[in-house]
Amino acid sequence: MQAHLLELGNGNLSAGLRLQMTTPTTTPSGAVWCSHPEQLPAPEDVTGPSVLACPGGVVTHGVGATSIIFDAEGAELLLLDGDDANAIVRPLTLASLAAISASLTPALLAVIDPTAPGTAQLPLGLHVRLLAPGLIAIGSGRMWVALDLRHAVQLSAEVSSLLARQLTDRQVAIHGLERALQAEPAAVAP
Repeated sequence: MQAHLLELGNGNLSAGLRLQMTTPTTTPSGAVWCSHPEQLPAPEDVTGPSVLACPGGVVTHGVGATSIIFDAEGAELLLLDGDDANAIVRPLTLASLAAISASLTPALLAVIDPTAPGTAQLPLGLHVRLLAPGLIAIGSGRMWVALDLRHAVQLSAEVSSLLARQLTDRQVAIHGLERALQAEPAAVAP
């Protein structure tokens, strides 16, 4: 790790560490991986479409001003159009995240099928619809994120990855609690 940071910082370890913390990388799906909140771009600087994955969430910016945020840490699904007053906010539980993860890819495949109706329903009141060949819209009511098919598939992959991270974090927490409970009687013994 130290050699990598020295190389990244042109021989300066501190510069390499700063670059590592502020420069996003990519995920296997091709989405931007932001391991630290400082790596997220300011909303006004984003040109969509793009998919940004974080340890506790996934952010998708569309062709227009609308964005979808899967915030697992805050337990919210948000649809934003640049004006927080118009935001659509829905609770995002582990079960609803799992349901969206399981249904997003099949919904994408259904809407691109020329024999299908061109729309599909997702959990939490979200819908997927085909706008034009290769152009998908995901949203609800008055807020829709327009994405090319590649970014829509990236979103699906990153929502599944977010679910895996949340399940892993939950298992680690449960394991830690079990260890603490097993150690507690020994500490209380006379």
